Amino acid sequence: MPSIEERLADLEKREDENNKFLGEYEATHRIEFFKPIGTDPADIPYQTQVLEHLQAGKKVISLVGGNGIGKTTLGACIVGAACLGIQPWDGKHLPVPIEKPPVKVRVLCTDWEKHANVIVENLKMWLPAEQYTTSKNNTGVESKFTFSNKSTIELITNKQATTDHESWQGQIIWADEPFPQDKFIANLRGLRQPDKRSMGIFLITMTAVSEAWILDDIILNPDPAYASVTEVPQKANPY
Repeated sequence: MPSIEERLADLEKREDENNKFLGEYEATHRIEFFKPIGTDPADIPYQTQVLEHLQAGKKVISLVGGNGIGKTTLGACIVGAACLGIQPWDGKHLPVPIEKPPVKVRVLCTDWEKHANVIVENLKMWLPAEQYTTSKNNTGVESKFTFSNKSTIELITNKQATTDHESWQGQIIWADEPFPQDKFIANLRGLRQPDKRSMGIFLITMTAVSEAWILDDIILNPDPAYASVTEVPQKANPY
């Protein structure tokens, strides 16, 4: 029969193995452990406000603020949830038309050289590793994510011709940083759903450093389908 010391050593070994497993699981399934800023009452609730707008059925949703507030993190988690069919961090279902996979996502990037890689890094950081595969475009960027449930995320850049932005159809677009007006119009058309009555979701996460037209046409747009969370300072991020 093992001694007390041997039994304690065995328990410690098992605990270490369990902790290692849990650590590895969290590292490859971070979206399940995402804690939106605003969940804690002490936080400025800007990420939770964006999620509330999403759940309320808003169609053009903007988060505008300084660098480092978690804009790209939030965007990655929202489009990841859309592809999975649920918000993994709280179990909430998503609104029409992203309530059920497969969902088609498009991500607008500034360029292939730098910004697209930032988006890819964030997606791979938060998405569950075993749920998707990636494929590269002719620039070597992993520009397409294909999920086991047939949901997809495709990247496109603002530097591409406007005609490249046309003729796409899907359920959600995420623009990370400002974009030209013609790209907005071209992509918005692609969010019209097959029933011709409903629209997909256009999510914008950006620092307002260019494209002044966005203020009047999107941020201050009185259309009830539009919602914005603005002027979020860098110090608002508690992490």
